[in-house]
Amino acid sequence: MSFFILVQNGVHEHEFTYLSGHDKKLDDTLVTPANKKKVHRFNKEQYGGMVFAKDIMTSKVVTFNLNHSVKEALEYMHRNRIHHLPIIDESQLVGLVTINDLKKFQSHLQMGDNELKSIMTKTILCVSEMTPLKDILKVFIHESIHSLPVVNNELFLAGILTQNDIFKWMLSHKKYLK
Repeated sequence: MSFFILVQNGVHEHEFTYLSGHDKKLDDTLVTPANKKKVHRFNKEQYGGMVFAKDIMTSKVVTFNLNHSVKEALEYMHRNRIHHLPIIDESQLVGLVTINDLKKFQSHLQMGDNELKSIMTKTILCVSEMTPLKDILKVFIHESIHSLPVVNNELFLAGILTQNDIFKWMLSHKKYLK
């Protein structure tokens, strides 16, 4: 299984029906006859094998703990230009905070001292290191998300995969997009 949902410290495998190939929403809406050849070449294994989450993810992930303040997280994210911050408790992924979550509270000065556990998203979609890029792209589109925490075989945080990571990978591998 490639996708997991983390809910209150419990991890559950999750299957998206549209990854089975029965739902052609992605292909029908985004792949025109003119660019179908490009997509086919991108998905072919002729370029040295499939591309997986572990090949593209950012592995040096900055994490905060439950007790960090909203103000600390907001300042750090602005200073380092990051948009997604995994929240860890005793080395376990327990939540995710996005820059948009924090901006909601920016005008409420009293919220600045609150701990991240009070605003973090506690239900998180995660992906395994061995999830193929083509499945990740479909999930990003169908679920309207911009990042996925990446977990290893022991379900510990191994990295984070964002749309920017994918764009950077694509730019550095232009030969696959011809």
